[in-house]
Amino acid sequence: MLLRVGRSWIKPHMVTFKGGSRFYSRHSTGKYQLDVQEIGLAFAEQRSLGEQLRLWRAERIARILSDETPVRLDGPRKLILHFVPASALVGTQQLGVLPSVVRNVLRPSSLSTSTDCRYNADGFLVFSLKGELGRAAYAQIFRNGCLEYADGYILNAGSNYGRPGDIPSKAFEKKLQEVFGNAISILKRLQIDGPVYLSCTLVGVKDAGLSRDGIAFFGDEVQHRFDRQIIQSPEVEIDLKEPPPYRMSLIPIVEAIWQANGYEGTPWLADWGLGAEGR
Repeated sequence: MLLRVGRSWIKPHMVTFKGGSRFYSRHSTGKYQLDVQEIGLAFAEQRSLGEQLRLWRAERIARILSDETPVRLDGPRKLILHFVPASALVGTQQLGVLPSVVRNVLRPSSLSTSTDCRYNADGFLVFSLKGELGRAAYAQIFRNGCLEYADGYILNAGSNYGRPGDIPSKAFEKKLQEVFGNAISILKRLQIDGPVYLSCTLVGVKDAGLSRDGIAFFGDEVQHRFDRQIIQSPEVEIDLKEPPPYRMSLIPIVEAIWQANGYEGTPWLADWGLGAEGR
């Protein structure tokens, strides 16, 4: 009998048996019991994974704030989504030459009917071509397996309706679902190893607010405004096998964004297939 056990991303693990508890590891000659120093190093390594995730995200946001992006996005506000595999943080994932099938799956924006793509220093880039709506979005796959989506349209869409300070909340949530489904397809095709963490960042949104009347901007007025320029959601470990509309992975991010805007949560639970109690 052959048992294949994948790498654990929540180590170290403790074995308990008949009142005893031990930490073990394995090397070329078999298993051995960890001493106190080795146990401490194992916990420290696990903590550093979260620190590396936050540092990588902070560096990418800083580059976007400085307009150091693969293509320049129009509009003062930007939506950024990062999909970061744990394997990328520990240096075990390198994609090399990306498969050509990625070109047909990676779509930066549903608003644009015309896109272009190219290899670049970071990996592979797909971006919407400039038109009446401006350069709406891009999607960057990094060689280590990370995926960055940046959108320069959806948070600025209120300007087209004479409400420049309002963000169409229903369209915003639909955009998250669209990008998430796109990213899942890419990560599966690339056979990314280990868990993947998702984070959402809103840039330049101070004094803007989520409109509770959805796409058309008709109905009630926005009551609350964001009180800072950058809003960051917590990092969420996503389920690569989750079916649409990806409630388990996206609802924690959506709720965090609404709470940052002063509300208890999203008013569009029905669109997520949930009742008023969130079930």
